[in-house]
Amino acid sequence: YEVGEDLVKAINLKDNFKGKATLDYQISTLPSITMFGMASLLPNRALSYENKQVLVDGKSTKSTIERNAILASRSDGYAAITYDDIYKKTRDELRNYMKDKSLVYIYHDTIDNAGEHDETNVFLSCDKAIEEIVALIGKLYNTLQISNYIVTSDHGFVYRNKKIDESSKYSNISSMGFDDFSQRYIVVKGQEEVNFTNKFEMNYLGNCNSSVIVPYGYDMFKKSGGGIQYIHGGASLQELITPII
Repeated sequence: YEVGEDLVKAINLKDNFKGKATLDYQISTLPSITMFGMASLLPNRALSYENKQVLVDGKSTKSTIERNAILASRSDGYAAITYDDIYKKTRDELRNYMKDKSLVYIYHDTIDNAGEHDETNVFLSCDKAIEEIVALIGKLYNTLQISNYIVTSDHGFVYRNKKIDESSKYSNISSMGFDDFSQRYIVVKGQEEVNFTNKFEMNYLGNCNSSVIVPYGYDMFKKSGGGIQYIHGGASLQELITPII
């Protein structure tokens, strides 16, 4: 959300952009991770969770190609594309691509990519993401006079620059046999409980009988691999409250 605030300021500083960007908010899914958040942002009649995949109306949402198919099934004028693919298009290619489109989802992952692969560059990546999004809006606006945009996020994140103390980690999780968990959440079916955690039903998934367990505050479940300075999946405000611009 804080990055969203900075993005609004950057957009509104552009003198050649007519109109004004405004900031609102929404509450992300829990777990606050990409596969749940991205699926929830797609038009859907029903969301479901099967074999560690979130489905929209029974269809996979893992890839941009699959999300494009879901959008196209709603309308011939709906589509999905990655930031890299649309930004590299020439003027003529862009006009040809957009000529029959009324709604396009553009997926941009500069911050997430840095957080998952090079945690030390998260702050720089936030600035880079703002620059890239403003540049894309400028390109679409100047080339095609497209003036209506919604910028949002599938989840937020917590970043801590200092070393994480061992007292902030739940050390017994790996030995408890959970199949679906990460540093900030555990998905369970049934009555499983973990001491010193919060548990929520995943009832936004329709008839799903699963629940999600999250640690208190900014604590973490111990898990091999993955970063620990850049985290998401839990129930903190930073992870759950996302911007709508």
